[in-house]
Amino acid sequence: MIVLQRVQKKLGTHPVLRHIDMEVKQGDCFAIVGPNGAGKTTLLKICACIHRVDAGNVYWNGQDVYKQLTQYKKSIGWISHQHFLYESFTPVENLRFYSELYGIKNREETIQRWLRVVDLYVFKDIPVRNFSKGMKQRLSLARALLHEPNLLLLDEPFTGLDQDGIQLLFRLLREEREKQTAIMMVTHDFSHIEKISNKVAFLHKGKIAVESMQTKEEHVREIYNTLVDER
Repeated sequence: MIVLQRVQKKLGTHPVLRHIDMEVKQGDCFAIVGPNGAGKTTLLKICACIHRVDAGNVYWNGQDVYKQLTQYKKSIGWISHQHFLYESFTPVENLRFYSELYGIKNREETIQRWLRVVDLYVFKDIPVRNFSKGMKQRLSLARALLHEPNLLLLDEPFTGLDQDGIQLLFRLLREEREKQTAIMMVTHDFSHIEKISNKVAFLHKGKIAVESMQTKEEHVREIYNTLVDER
């Protein structure tokens, strides 16, 4: 479980996050929505320890994340607007690099299995620079899930995926929830929230304005529009 207490963050002199309190339990898929500039990506980057907090605390399983950084980072799966793939590497070479980084046992078997899961096995020996955006996103999914993380941090994970890819991601996220993986997901597509999330937080001007367990699309849209109209 990840817990944020009174988290604050500035980028330069600009306050981006203000007194964020949040708790994501194992098995949760916690959606984060808000207008551009609300602080959604910054929030995920703090949870990924890419940014440090200026004030407040972040706990993982009851312990300060900054006191267990190496172990904590190995428990995270991270998908963002960057794929973190080496363009000159093949899918096999990319996943081999990350499997070594995470100390995965049975590496080759695990790599082959994940390439089949994301339907890229037939492209396994082709350099990633030749891939479409959707293919790179599929490989990024494999990269993020390769080491069986306990926490998934997803920043617009559906970007670039075709309908088959979207359904694949839904299936993978449901499986992760069944395995009690904690998931934090930033998305602008409210229909995706209804299909996979059990909680939603609305970020507005750097604060969590509303937190709800009601994730139906029309409910999410209504709250979002109300917040945007208040800008």
